[in-house]
Amino acid sequence: MFTSFLVLGGIILAILIGSIVLMTVTQMKRNKAAAAEEIALQPAPEPEIQPQPVVPVVPVVPVVPVVQPVVQQQVVVVPVVVQTAAPAPVAADDDDDDDIDDEEDIAAAEEGGYDRRGRIMFVKDMSPAMRLMIGVMSPIYDERQYRVTFSYSFKARLALADDEMKEFYADYFAETARFKKVRLRESRRHVRIGIGRDKVGVLFFKGKKLCVAYALSPEDVDYEAFKLEDISDKKRFAETPALLRFTSGMKCRRAKLLLNDIAAKYGLKRKDDPASEAEIPNATRDELIRDREIRIYATLVARAPAEEAEKTDEESKTDAEQKA
Repeated sequence: MFTSFLVLGGIILAILIGSIVLMTVTQMKRNKAAAAEEIALQPAPEPEIQPQPVVPVVPVVPVVPVVQPVVQQQVVVVPVVVQTAAPAPVAADDDDDDDIDDEEDIAAAEEGGYDRRGRIMFVKDMSPAMRLMIGVMSPIYDERQYRVTFSYSFKARLALADDEMKEFYADYFAETARFKKVRLRESRRHVRIGIGRDKVGVLFFKGKKLCVAYALSPEDVDYEAFKLEDISDKKRFAETPALLRFTSGMKCRRAKLLLNDIAAKYGLKRKDDPASEAEIPNATRDELIRDREIRIYATLVARAPAEEAEKTDEESKTDAEQKA
């Protein structure tokens, strides 16, 4: 009996304990559900707004590009000479190779009023013939500046030479005229001395001095005895390397003596009287310019102030007309 009572009491106790546990678990689930429902019903928190930095407003100013005026040099070529700055065509025996210019040649050129390297000139300082060639006759161009270079022919140099050089030329020409087969052929740069088809020498001006270059090598003649200069290094004078300058009557006589020696090698006989006489050109610088014996090449360096003022007035009138 007692054992039954203990078993029954244990069963009842177990049932009580199970009921308590079951109620406890159920209540806990109910509490969690109520808490979740309460959280869901609460409003969501508003996000915190961060203060933004204040950016200063800078006014935008339109940028206008500044265009610098471009100054260009205008090349003005003498219309009567050539339409380009290139040298004019020369004769077949004339070369465009280097000359034998030196300090003496340049100094003589500057003394004679020109410089082969070119010089700056105002239009007001030019002669009427030069102004006509360049096309600047109007007084408005007086203050214009040009870089001017000149090209002188043999005839122009002879015409502008002093009386002594003209006498040397006439004397030497008369000596060549004493030989029947000696021929002189003038080109723009020099006078060719020929015997038959052979070129035996050339006459030309070096600065303001008349010179002759012979086809004689140091084996043919004593250069030192005749005071000859060797210019065989110049391509233009490769065939005529023996240079003699007409600086005195003695030098002129040496030039004629050498000509006689060359003629003797060709078997030519000298006559007592020359067959003809030299014609010495008698012309002024302006006449030589008009005859194209002196060629002018001019490059514009600066315009005259009067031109610029006139140009500005014309532009202003044009703008006013366009606005109207």
